[in-house]
Amino acid sequence: MRKGIATLTEMIGGGAATQGARRRIAHGYYLAVGAAAAFVGLFNPVGIVIMLTSAIASSFGGLAGMISIGFAVPETGTPRGFVIGRLWGVIAAGLIVTGVFAAVLGPTLRW
Repeated sequence: MRKGIATLTEMIGGGAATQGARRRIAHGYYLAVGAAAAFVGLFNPVGIVIMLTSAIASSFGGLAGMISIGFAVPETGTPRGFVIGRLWGVIAAGLIVTGVFAAVLGPTLRW
């Protein structure tokens, strides 16, 4: 978590003015990965119980430190301009790869 906080500070700077951006970045990532895990868990043939106890619990629990990163605002420093544009092709590719991952690995591989 310390490395994540330091890296985020290098990207967007420090100080109270970065608080909103920190939360959007860290909490947005946390929610996106959790939502992807829930989606993939829907394909598990065991059913909703395994999704709730395994896919969602491990994903949201394992990434709980992202919440801390969102709230860890260095008291000193100045904000930096850091812009990442939306690349719709990359977003579409990510959704397609997540769908393929869910279709192939979600149902549980049988050997």
